[in-house]
Amino acid sequence: MSASRSGQSRRRGQGEGSVYRRANGYWAGILDLGYVEGRRHRRTVSGKTRAEVLSKLERLRRDHQLGLDLSVQPRTVGDWLEDWLTTIKNCDGTRPSTLARYRGVIDHHLKPGLGRHRLDRLTPRDVQASLASRHETVAPATVVKLHGVLRAALSDAERLDLVPRNVAKSVRGPALAGASGTTSASRRHAVFCSSLLTIVSRESS
Repeated sequence: MSASRSGQSRRRGQGEGSVYRRANGYWAGILDLGYVEGRRHRRTVSGKTRAEVLSKLERLRRDHQLGLDLSVQPRTVGDWLEDWLTTIKNCDGTRPSTLARYRGVIDHHLKPGLGRHRLDRLTPRDVQASLASRHETVAPATVVKLHGVLRAALSDAERLDLVPRNVAKSVRGPALAGASGTTSASRRHAVFCSSLLTIVSRESS
């Protein structure tokens, strides 16, 4: 087989989708998603090896079978948190004071810790690691608040088929039962966070 033919021909294995090698030596694969609202959609992946591309295609196929909407472009957790706050919570009757609290949580804690992660690739371990890092600098009640807001945002992402499941539900937050020496300010902070979590739970149900 000539070099030009091997570089341009597409190779298809059973259940693999379309896999081929580009002229630059990299491999690429295409997964046909069918027609969405009258338009045909495909997702393309690339990698240094054929095995890498096949692995990526298998992951896409699995996400598609789970109901994930692959016709939309991949977004980061930070992108989704912005969309969630401005297009969902800002329009569903959430009080301005609650929106302001959400904004503080997102801008100061969630986006710095998880904002660059791809939304559809976020794992429970990512969430656990981020909450653990925050636990070193803020009170446990604050970590509970962060976890609650993230869980609410991911619940809406799951409802809209942007993620296969809400990974934040698999993560345990810190216990709020403090030592006997807990200050009155910390107690007030815990009550505040508990109230916020109640609001999140009600508005997510």
